[in-house]
Order: sequence, then C-alpha cells, then structure tokens
Amino acid sequence: MSFYKIIGFAVTGLILILILRRMKEEYASFLSLVVCMGLTVCAVGILSPVVAYLRTLGDATDAGTLFTLMFKSCGIAIVTSVAADICRDCGESALSGKVELCGKCTILALCLPLLRSVLEELSDILG
Repeated sequence: MSFYKIIGFAVTGLILILILRRMKEEYASFLSLVVCMGLTVCAVGILSPVVAYLRTLGDATDAGTLFTLMFKSCGIAIVTSVAADICRDCGESALSGKVELCGKCTILALCLPLLRSVLEELSDILG
C-alpha cells in the first residue's frame, strides 16, 4: 500500500473519530481501535519483505538464532507499544506503564539464553 494511501486512511479515520466523539464517545473509541489495527496491519505488510530478506541473510550466515531472537524481541516491543498506546488513549496511564514493564521483562527473559551463551564463550576464552 502506498504511503499516501496510509496517510489518507489515517487522516480520514481521524476526521471520523472527531465527528463521532461529539455524538457517541463509545463509537469513537471503537473506530479509533479499528483504525489503529488497520494501520498496524499496513505496517506489518510493509515490513514483510524486510523480514524475509533478513531471514535469508540469517540462514546464509549461520546466525539464524540471533536473527530469530531479534525478530521476536522487535515483535514483542511493537505489540507492547501498541497495547500501551491503547491503554494510554483510554486514560489508563498506570496500566500502560505496567504493560510496558511486562514487555521489557519478556524481552529480557527472551535474551537470557543469549547472555548465558556469551558468558560461557567468554569463560572459555579466559579460562
């Protein structure tokens, strides 16, 4: 999808949300959620060739595990950011902060095997 179409979709959604907010607040919140999900789907579509290229690059260089870890971490960060933004838009900033905290902890837990292997390699080199 063209970048201009995406911007047009976002601006049209914004205008409809502003109009609905004056009439029915609950419909405006639902439309905002739908527009955000639509834009997220567009972003995933834009990134799919990049992910495919990086996946082939990772397979060719025997660094597939590192690329997989990077993809999972980026995916968790994006999903966490979207969820936190939705919470923040609904006026729940405390919940938003906890969602971000859980996302960071999940990424840290995901990276522990990598840290363990790096420390083992370092120990082998030094010892």
